[in-house]
Amino acid sequence: MRISLSSRPSRSSIAKAAVVAVGAAAALGVASQALAAISSNVYIEPGATFVLGGAQPGDFAVRGQNRGDVTVEVYVREDGANGPRDTLISTVEPGGRFDAGFVEGEGALLRNTSGDARAHVRVRITGTTRNLGMRYEGE
Repeated sequence: MRISLSSRPSRSSIAKAAVVAVGAAAALGVASQALAAISSNVYIEPGATFVLGGAQPGDFAVRGQNRGDVTVEVYVREDGANGPRDTLISTVEPGGRFDAGFVEGEGALLRNTSGDARAHVRVRITGTTRNLGMRYEGE
């Protein structure tokens, strides 16, 4: 059995379809990167703070577990009229868990309360992770 097409697509229409397909794939790739989950072990030196976010274009959430031997405090950093303001959300004892959400522009802070022992926190970050900065303060 032989099948014949009465009309074949032109080369220009095939090329246009290919451009659209590549553009759609690129858009999906950017969207998936922006919403990709990040899992990490975070080690925080005595008295230091791990800062996550602060300039990201959307909301994100942090779920974590304190896997170390020292207490860790979780704060939200908001921009205020007189500069940044840190507000305590949770105090996480060794073995304890936390789950906190942050809106566009807010920062999540994980602070080691010990003066002599390193903290270890396992985190999973979801939501908008594009342009989500990570740094330490007070080291």
